[in-house]
Amino acid sequence: SSRLRFSDEILTMDYRFDDLNLDVAVDADRLRLAGQVFLPRELGAAMAVGLDLRGDPGVRESWRGEFYVHGEGVIIEGLPEHALMRRVHADSGILDLEVWGRLSAGEPDRLRARARARDLRFSPVSEEAPAHRFVELSTDLLWERRGQGWQLRLHDTRIEDGSPMGLSLAFQPRDEGRQVWGELEGVSLERLSALLLAQPALLEEDQRHLLERLAPTGEIREARFNVRLPVEEDARPTGVMQGEFRELGVNPLDKIPGFHGLAGSFSLHEEGGDVTLASRGLRFEAPRLFADALWLDGLETRLKIERGADGLHLAADGIRVHNADIRAWGRAEVELGERPGMVLEMAFADGDGSRTAAYLPVGIMPQ
Repeated sequence: SSRLRFSDEILTMDYRFDDLNLDVAVDADRLRLAGQVFLPRELGAAMAVGLDLRGDPGVRESWRGEFYVHGEGVIIEGLPEHALMRRVHADSGILDLEVWGRLSAGEPDRLRARARARDLRFSPVSEEAPAHRFVELSTDLLWERRGQGWQLRLHDTRIEDGSPMGLSLAFQPRDEGRQVWGELEGVSLERLSALLLAQPALLEEDQRHLLERLAPTGEIREARFNVRLPVEEDARPTGVMQGEFRELGVNPLDKIPGFHGLAGSFSLHEEGGDVTLASRGLRFEAPRLFADALWLDGLETRLKIERGADGLHLAADGIRVHNADIRAWGRAEVELGERPGMVLEMAFADGDGSRTAAYLPVGIMPQ
């Protein structure tokens, strides 16, 4: 058992460790270390560490080996400013962390981690913005370097008391552009938005305001994507994306209507694709058109999207909607481009005439 004081004037660090139990073995081209460190009061409880490093001590590029860190009850506000949790603007909370890592050519090339943060607070992104707080965040993470790119997997990721979410993401730079592909599972848009809003580096100010106003809800049950981001700034991304969603919703914004309860699936590519909707209990909001929200007990349709020289062409066949007031079915086509237009053909049945005013735009009916 030993004591150690560690200070760094450049990084403004000054820690005193009163209880160290470490076994250290040093050879000409190898360093081995294992033991337990009881942390200073301002840092938390305890930490177990292990290191097996080989290579020339004076040549970082020759370093290779493995390391292990297990921290319990680490106090985030006591960490130095360059620590990862502080760099993502977490300014308080308690962290439990276990990391297994591998070094190659002086850099990490594989990390496996399990982390759980409690009572987490992110500092406000601006003077007007509130601080974001989370009772609990947890994840199981695997990161690996693959050639010039990398691969990341998040398993059993939980935000607050939500269901587990999964993410698999790979990145590879190529001569013709950057290739990104991956999978999502059980992603809650509401909880993901809250986490994005807590990170100033991820969103521009106008994007942040847009996300706050839209307040997306619902879940991406599963999704797969393979996208190429071209080198040319004015070139469109190419690729494919498909998946399923449920209880999708956004608030109305200016002229854009809002909805809640949308469910279905999608299959998209750079030239268009298909969206299938099969929703129950859908709320539609368009304050500029209707005084109150409209409720649909059911909505079914298949939307085909095609990109042409003049813009987008949308065609919805087999539209079926119903609620307590009416049943309707038909088709619609929408042109979005230099000459926008719409064709709508609908038939109606079982209508309640006393409710007609609720479906007419504001200003049509006399007060």
